[in-house]
Amino acid sequence: MRRILHLSGKPSTPPECNSCEAPMYQQVVDWLREEHNIWIWVSTIAWYVKRDRADISSYCDDYYKGLRDAIAEALKLI
Repeated sequence: MRRILHLSGKPSTPPECNSCEAPMYQQVVDWLREEHNIWIWVSTIAWYVKRDRADISSYCDDYYKGLRDAIAEALKLI
């Protein structure tokens, strides 16, 4: 049985739960490009999604929020 140490310093047994696998951001971006010809570019100030003639972009102040927003917009194009 696995035991984990909480920040309180007290050991405990992890709760029983079903495991769930999810793709990493880069795997999602690669899948969108390879399977659906959707390209995503993200910087620390803006993101850009392109598919055929559809171009969507927006400004952002956080890289990962911009990446999440770009992926969400890209999925709408499918």
